[in-house]
This record gives sequence, C-alpha cells and structure tokens, in this order.
Amino acid sequence: MPLSNLQLLIDQIDRNTSADPAKTPFGLLFTANHETALAKYRVRVDFALEQFKSVTTVGQSALKSMFLVNGGAAVAVLAFAGHLATSAGARAVQTLAFPLACFVVGLLLVTIASGLTYLAQRAYATKQRQRGNRLNVAIIVIGTFSVVAFATGSWFAYAAVATFSQSVIAPS
Repeated sequence: MPLSNLQLLIDQIDRNTSADPAKTPFGLLFTANHETALAKYRVRVDFALEQFKSVTTVGQSALKSMFLVNGGAAVAVLAFAGHLATSAGARAVQTLAFPLACFVVGLLLVTIASGLTYLAQRAYATKQRQRGNRLNVAIIVIGTFSVVAFATGSWFAYAAVATFSQSVIAPS
C-alpha cells in the first residue's frame, strides 16, 4: 500500500510539472528565492544611491560654508579697512593686508574645490572610479587648506585689531 501511494504522488508531481513547471514545489521555491534575492539587491542599490546623494549634499554644504565664511570675512576686513583708512591712517590699514590675503586665498581654494567637484562627478559618471576618488581626495585637501586659510586670516585679523585697539586706548 505505501508503495502505491508513492507512485500516485510521483504521477501527480509529473502531471503538475508537465502542466506548469513554475507551480511545482521546486519551481515555487526557486521563484521565491529569486524574488528575495532581487529585493535584497534593490535595497542595496537604493541604499548606495541614497548614501551617495547624502555625501554629495553634505560636501556641497561644506563648500558653501567655506565660501561664505571666507567671503564674509574678506568683506568685513575690507569694510573695517575702509573705516580705518578714513580715521586712523594707512599704517593701521596695512595690518589688515595679510588677513585679507588669507581670506582671498581661502576663497580661491574653495572655488577650485567647487570646480573639481564637477570633474569628480564626471569621472564617476564615465566609470573612472579611481580618477574620481583621487579628485575627491584633492577636494578634501584643498577644502582643508581653505579652512586653514580662514583660521590663519582670523588669527591675524584678531591680532591686528587687538594691536590697533591697544594703540588707540594707550594715548588717552
């Protein structure tokens, strides 16, 4: 009796397999595994894309911030130098020349870094990943030098203002 039941099961599987192989237990299992693998792949691709967008957005914000602080500092030093030129004379204005130069160099560096971001994105778009990675390293280094230029300019601007304010307060 058990052998005849096994034969009936085999005959039923053969009939189902010949009708539609995808509806067999193995076909259903294969389809489920394939759909699971495809869903996992889509999740990985979506995650990588969102991570790339996030990195790009943060990088753009950092470059904009560097441009803003260096540009704002340069404008502030120019305005202060203009005021000093009318009230304190050329010597006081000369003390602000180096800080102004630092801020301008910072602006130049962040402008170069912004231009290089286009080249890096283009390298990635044309499947030149190694070139894109090298450009990204260059952008980070140049951006760091822009921040260093800002910090240096800020330090020397502070020293110039402190020296100037002491010389103004001392004679009184």
